[in-house]
Amino acid sequence: MSLLQPEFEEGTILDIGGSKLPSTLKALVCKFIFPKDTSETPLLPSALMWDDTGLNLFRQITRNPTYNLMADELSLIKENLGVIADSVKDASTIIDLGSGDFRKLRLLLSALSQAGKRITYYAVDLSRDSLQDNLAQFAKQGYPPTTKGYGLWGTFNDAHSWLSRFPRGEGPRYFCSLGSQLGNDYFPETVRIWRQWATLLNSNGRGEGDKGDRFLVGLDATSDRTRLWASYHGDDAEGYNSLFEKYIRNGFSHSNKVLGVPWYKHGDWDIDGEIVEEPYTMHRFVLTARTDVEIRVPPGGLGGDKGESQQGLHQGDPLVKKFTKGDRIHCYEAFKYGPEVVLRQFEEAGYDLLSRWSTADGTWREKPPIRKPFHKYQYC
Repeated sequence: MSLLQPEFEEGTILDIGGSKLPSTLKALVCKFIFPKDTSETPLLPSALMWDDTGLNLFRQITRNPTYNLMADELSLIKENLGVIADSVKDASTIIDLGSGDFRKLRLLLSALSQAGKRITYYAVDLSRDSLQDNLAQFAKQGYPPTTKGYGLWGTFNDAHSWLSRFPRGEGPRYFCSLGSQLGNDYFPETVRIWRQWATLLNSNGRGEGDKGDRFLVGLDATSDRTRLWASYHGDDAEGYNSLFEKYIRNGFSHSNKVLGVPWYKHGDWDIDGEIVEEPYTMHRFVLTARTDVEIRVPPGGLGGDKGESQQGLHQGDPLVKKFTKGDRIHCYEAFKYGPEVVLRQFEEAGYDLLSRWSTADGTWREKPPIRKPFHKYQYC
């Protein structure tokens, strides 16, 4: 099987781990809501936000003028579309990591098809419905037969595993991580993630220069507190703040299903946000308990359908977490690394930065690095 000429019909959505999401998500929630270090503030993983309801809410958020992140990135892609498209070689495979909104990749795919380049597109997402919607949009674009699209249903780790097992096509692979998704974590974990994905790139002695695989990365570097706060809280008069609150609270409601216990009730928790500036700028939402709350997860208990895999789930005694009034849970952490910090992350992970584009105020940057682990770090 080749990634350029797969042995399945165009438009197929492959289950690379999506059907195991209930157990995958439960293991993730248990890890961060019940941290081994009891001094750590519990965290609801962002993956819980991306159920079908959450995706619909987020689409509404990104279409609101107050949410400047999406507008900035779309503008930046449009301004540099020619340069980006020229860097993509014929017979390339494009892997869209987190394809919840097709608008950004649609711009690139349209430019590539107009240039007559043969392209195979893989959309990766946690939501099967989102993949179906994106591939339906893909089919409506009228791309030539040389531009083919498929879906990969599962997590980023599932995608990494799947891509590592299948033979390559004849051209390079372009991994796209737009919207500050991949590597949105604390510095050491971000470097670990980039190193993990570097193992899939062929530029280590197997395809230097134009033949090497690349990443196109979108990162938000907003540091202005007023602008940053407005992106996530906006103006109550426009209903934007309540929309984001619905989105966050839906993620917590989703955790009830994932854990199999109705621990979360809207009335038990207040929601607010905070900006952390040390050691790096980051915005996150915070839920604060208005009353005492207990989570008690029975051994092997699983949200979703019966009979699903118990792999990775806890066994033995129940997991118990007690919150008292005033206790907090963090969620939806969004790191805003500046360019110097990002360059350090890429350097430590073994990437070369080939190009960089930024908005007029320098808050959003697109970076396509290529891995050359035995070369001195270079960028232009």
